[in-house]
Amino acid sequence: MIFQHTHELVCAGTKTQTRRIQKPWQVLMRFDRSGELFVCDTRTGRPQWAVGKTYAVQPGRGKSAIGRIRITGIREQDVREISDADVRAEGFGCKVDFLKTWTQMHDMTAFGYLMVDLMVGEYQRLGITVPPHVWAEWENYLQNRPAERYQAWVLEFQLVRP
Repeated sequence: MIFQHTHELVCAGTKTQTRRIQKPWQVLMRFDRSGELFVCDTRTGRPQWAVGKTYAVQPGRGKSAIGRIRITGIREQDVREISDADVRAEGFGCKVDFLKTWTQMHDMTAFGYLMVDLMVGEYQRLGITVPPHVWAEWENYLQNRPAERYQAWVLEFQLVRP
């Protein structure tokens, strides 16, 4: 599993959740015998992620594994509704930092709105604290963005070996 932006946090054991964007061909299911949850790829009928299974931690596509994690839970979530506890489990200090990273990966229009239209980049370049109303305006803007960019699988995990 690729952790391009946060692999150090995974290997340090401080990141215990990751969110992966839901694809239209994925569904949450239970194994008949064990009752464990898994995300199924309906195109192939195969599990993509399953509770109890281990996965390699990769710092980038095609890069060698630097650790392993075991999935301990799976659920669905609109990432715009992420809790403060889940933000910390994701390895971020605050919701805004998490959402900045999410939009940079999954909704460049929203990220661009933050960085250009709200001039956050200019505030940061000048070393000026971004006013709280700017973040609030951006979070309100996100509520009107296409839902499919924010529907995610929440994969809870534990580090098996760094």
